[in-house]
Amino acid sequence: MVLVDEEAAIRRQSASALVGCLDAQCRTWVAAWAVLCAAGLAATAELNASSGPDPQPQETVSAECAECIADIEMGAALLK
Repeated sequence: MVLVDEEAAIRRQSASALVGCLDAQCRTWVAAWAVLCAAGLAATAELNASSGPDPQPQETVSAECAECIADIEMGAALLK
């Protein structure tokens, strides 16, 4: 019978120590941490779900412009 009473006393001490640890300030920090974690997870999920901007289609250039671009690229290659 004494052993049972001692176990009950130990349980009560453990429970009161846990409640003491979770005072108002500690609960506030835990709640703030939980809210920030949830917001971070939601933002991450939203960013992962969204696709990037559509790539711009490559525009065709006239033959004259293509020749000019090729000349400029060749000149730049010679300068290297």
